[in-house]
Amino acid sequence: MIGFELKLNGEKTSASIEDGVLSLIITKLTNEHEDAINLDFSGLNTKDHEHIYWLSKQLKDGDELTIKIKNIEELSTPVKMKKIHKKLEKDRKLENYYSLKKSLEAEGLI
Repeated sequence: MIGFELKLNGEKTSASIEDGVLSLIITKLTNEHEDAINLDFSGLNTKDHEHIYWLSKQLKDGDELTIKIKNIEELSTPVKMKKIHKKLEKDRKLENYYSLKKSLEAEGLI
């Protein structure tokens, strides 16, 4: 199954999800309280209703990343898995919808 192979300083992590979303996110945050670069490698398995986390790490100067898109035959062991409660997820989506609708109405766009 097609997925991502990530090498961080030579250490390999491989992941793929058959039905859902696979994410590899690098974020740089700089403000008066923090100056950090973070790496998150995770996914959402919609078939089994769970979030899967393979790697979450703060990066430092000199770290080296390589990402390959490839057929993943052997998945790395997740560091964490968390079940999604469908009702809570639906409530969160509805709350987001009404918030966005209110903003668009306030701007006269709908």
